[in-house]
Amino acid sequence: MTIGERIAQLRKNRSMSQFQLAKTLNIATSTLGMYETNKRKPNMEMLEKLADFFWRVNRLFARQRNIRQI
Repeated sequence: MTIGERIAQLRKNRSMSQFQLAKTLNIATSTLGMYETNKRKPNMEMLEKLADFFWRVNRLFARQRNIRQI
């Protein structure tokens, strides 16, 4: 799986549009589209933003699951 495919998969798993994720990352929708289709590679700063965003989202959902189990 390429980095672009992984970004698209993570975004879709969260039911986000390209527009929503691009806005969150403060980039153009077309830039995100190029990342997802492997026409452009995100730099290290953008990879850090993506990792931070998806890590925070995963932590939020993990907490919600734990609360529901109590």
